[in-house]
Amino acid sequence: MNTVPAGAPGKASRAKSKGARPATWICPSTIRAIVEAAMVGCGADLRHAMIAEAAYYRAQRRGFEPGHELEDWVTAEGEIQDLWTRAFEEAPLHCGN
Repeated sequence: MNTVPAGAPGKASRAKSKGARPATWICPSTIRAIVEAAMVGCGADLRHAMIAEAAYYRAQRRGFEPGHELEDWVTAEGEIQDLWTRAFEEAPLHCGN
């Protein structure tokens, strides 16, 4: 996953750099990976792995404090669903291939 939430620990804010990308920017390689995974039938597996990774990083930022696992998962699910929706909106159309 090539998106970094604003204010993530250890990450420089892109907004402060000259020529910063918008917070909703998605790396073209991420768009390509999502679209290709969906086209070959393994989109559900990739989506699940992305949700698990996002939930892990949410827990890590919180110091793995117990009792927030479901909240982390549900929030990550929403974030990844939004990412997938935007990726398909930004993906070029593939006709005849």
